[in-house]
Amino acid sequence: MGEIIQWIVGGAFAFVLILFGLEKGKTKKATKRAEKAEAERDTIKIVSKVQQQADKIKDDLVLKQKGNEEDLKEVIQSIDSIPEEKEVPLSEEIKKLAADQSARARARANRVPD
Repeated sequence: MGEIIQWIVGGAFAFVLILFGLEKGKTKKATKRAEKAEAERDTIKIVSKVQQQADKIKDDLVLKQKGNEEDLKEVIQSIDSIPEEKEVPLSEEIKKLAADQSARARARANRVPD
């Protein structure tokens, strides 16, 4: 009779160990799934942030391009509004002043020792 009780207790103990092992395996799988889900969530967050930043940069570039196009139009209009003038011939008085300045500069250069 004692042996039967030992077999029953041993069998119950083995059964409890098997159940404990099964639960441990389930817990391990659930933990792995949770970690994988967290990693995917973190990856999605990073991708989302990068996408938002890329969209913001694209919007800024579009605005800058529109501003550059407007500036280009303004520059073209200002260039077109400049009248084409012919060169005005220098007067004799201006020519004499320029010659005098040039002569004084040459004289000063000749006086300065090397």
